[in-house]
Amino acid sequence: MKQHFDIERSLRENPPSYPDGVNFKKRIVTNRENLTRNKQARLLLTRPENVAKIRQSYEVNGFLYDQPVQVVEDNKKDSRKKDILGGYNRDAAQEELNWETTIVDVVEFDSPRARREFIYIDNHILNPRTGNTRDDILKGLSDGIAEGSIDISDDADIKSFISVAAGDMTEEQQENIFNSFRKEHSPFQSMRPFIARTAAAWLKENGYQHQGVKNRNVDGIAYARPTGFSKGAFWDGLELSRKKSVDRYTSVTIYGYIESPKPSQLQADRKAWLKEFSKMNSKVKEICQYAMTLDTQEVNEKVISVFEFGGFLPQNIGLNSHGQVEETGLVDEFGNPFIGE
Repeated sequence: MKQHFDIERSLRENPPSYPDGVNFKKRIVTNRENLTRNKQARLLLTRPENVAKIRQSYEVNGFLYDQPVQVVEDNKKDSRKKDILGGYNRDAAQEELNWETTIVDVVEFDSPRARREFIYIDNHILNPRTGNTRDDILKGLSDGIAEGSIDISDDADIKSFISVAAGDMTEEQQENIFNSFRKEHSPFQSMRPFIARTAAAWLKENGYQHQGVKNRNVDGIAYARPTGFSKGAFWDGLELSRKKSVDRYTSVTIYGYIESPKPSQLQADRKAWLKEFSKMNSKVKEICQYAMTLDTQEVNEKVISVFEFGGFLPQNIGLNSHGQVEETGLVDEFGNPFIGE
């Protein structure tokens, strides 16, 4: 279906207005077959639920001339083509409606950073568009760092990008995005951060038990935790230990890691983690002493230690004097290979 667009009306009701670094060239009606679709900023190319909403808007309201149009840039390999920078859900809705043509603004950018920021600005929620999600912004940060337009070591630079890309979100939401990003991406090249998901993945990859008994190829019970004392691991571990026991509780291994590690504090944070971990078995004895009315000596003699420390995940990935990575396997609080107790 060939759509008929009024360029003059579009320019009149919605004149081009772009942030610094984005240069408007022209507004045109183009055949949709001339559009390439490889610059999507989001994790998913399109979302069916969003496409449905936009399609309904087109069917009910037609083309909204008072709303910003889709934005493209010249394809560097083929002068006949234009690359869509934003509006993939709109494009999918147009495809479902069999539109042969659409109206677009052709722009160019002062820098890769300006392009990346604009792609997210263009997704700020305005009818008939759909907004960026938290994961979309996180993907943009990772992509920007990979291309060198965002400095991973500079918190201010990262927050600046978030403030632009997530400009339609609240300050609290923007701060949550920053904190989520930092948990997985350290500003220090020598530090490897872990979160629950990546810690479990490392343990599985290296042949260890994780998340209770999720690794079916390995015996035992184990958890990885960023704090030495974990209520979740404590109660879940005791329950699994009881279920797997024959005549006594089965031991539960706890691996440690430090959230948002800093080179100057890693050893101290690990020592603090171990101090907290000592409370795991102390809590078991405390419960037994209360339930069984035992004195302290009897508790120490009769109550076994259920929880065992399994070492810290490797987080110091800097190079030593021999050019080798400092930590590659499980380590103690000093960064030495973990031998066990």
